[in-house]
Amino acid sequence: MFLIFCPYASIFPYEMAVVPIRHRSSLLSLNESDIKALSRVLHFAIKSLIENVGDVAYNMFFEFIKDEVEYHHYQIRICPRISIHAGFELATGFYTNVVSPERAARVLRGED
Repeated sequence: MFLIFCPYASIFPYEMAVVPIRHRSSLLSLNESDIKALSRVLHFAIKSLIENVGDVAYNMFFEFIKDEVEYHHYQIRICPRISIHAGFELATGFYTNVVSPERAARVLRGED
């Protein structure tokens, strides 16, 4: 099982994180059943993005390590590319996101 949420202080509007509910450090330790479940969750997340925000470009980042360890939890980030990082963001490394995670979650659930 997996959880999809809109992270606090995300860089991109409507950014989503997908994490396993059961502790896992590495995608490499997933069995076939886990992979099928993850693919359904990712499909659901992308479908929600397209239906509620539009057919926008996005990047997907897989953050994991090779071995299972207690101190690391893998995640997958889906980052829609609907905003432009301009001079302020590029010069300072600080990002402005005009969509709160609460509003993003409502929109992605089709409630707003």
